[in-house]
Amino acid sequence: MIAFTLILALFLFLSYYIPLSITSPIRRLTQVTDQVAKGDLTVRSDVTGGRGGPGAQRFTEYHDRQDQRTVRAGEDGADPVAQGGI
Repeated sequence: MIAFTLILALFLFLSYYIPLSITSPIRRLTQVTDQVAKGDLTVRSDVTGGRGGPGAQRFTEYHDRQDQRTVRAGEDGADPVAQGGI
């Protein structure tokens, strides 16, 4: 009976923790993406490692490249949107 209770408790814990470890980074990246879509180009993803790490890292790299393009276009006096840079 004790073994069954321990196995059940472990199963319940894992059935909660595993999906949470998958969905939390995705939820955070969604929040960051929403902020960028609203025009906040200063926001960065704090998701690292684990299941969300590679996607978060790529998002941050892409976001940094877009920032660099915007700065370069601004220095040239050109509109980056009109030139297709953003």
